[in-house]
Amino acid sequence: MLFEDASFEIEAASWTELIGPAGCGKSLLFSVLSLRASPHQGQIIIAGRNLDRLKGSAYAGLRRRIGSCSQSLELLERRTVIENLVLPLVVRGEASRGAEEAERMLDALQLRALRDVAVGQLGSNEQRAVGIMRALIGRPALIIVDAGLDGLEDSLARGFAGLLNASRAQGSTVILLASQRCTFAPDGARHLVIRDAGVHAGDAHAPAAVEPPASSREGALPC
Repeated sequence: MLFEDASFEIEAASWTELIGPAGCGKSLLFSVLSLRASPHQGQIIIAGRNLDRLKGSAYAGLRRRIGSCSQSLELLERRTVIENLVLPLVVRGEASRGAEEAERMLDALQLRALRDVAVGQLGSNEQRAVGIMRALIGRPALIIVDAGLDGLEDSLARGFAGLLNASRAQGSTVILLASQRCTFAPDGARHLVIRDAGVHAGDAHAPAAVEPPASSREGALPC
């Protein structure tokens, strides 16, 4: 699906949720916001930097400031949980820092039993938890999670919400793309609704679930 009107702003150090049903384009927005894909038209500005003007090392440097978890997870199945968690900082030469963060995160979420288990041996929800944890490693400036905390047990979703909000309090911007609002979102969380090939301000008092759009339109994606 393509977008005709996806113009919106997200404040730094905020918690924003982009809500919409299956097929509305959440994963496409995720790909663009996490710099996995580029819009056909329009522009993306992150931290005051227009991506159209970033080249080479500058673009790569900005990409390293983004922690993201896609629905495909992109984990190394033969590697252990701790190895997958540390990897983002290993490539930046900060392996020891990554290990410390990963150990604390496993304890906070009560997932230490998974530490030395190969990711390929985990269940789907456990793998998703690893993917979200990896997005948090290194205190990225921007944290983006496709499918949000959907499908996780309440205790785990609550734990992740706490970690995400702690990162936000330290300056990270949190973006969740999901089918419904996060039950454990902090006060002041902003909600945007994806419908009719666009992104629109949400009603703070509307039900969490979002009805499917009446129609889909083809167009470009200005961000």
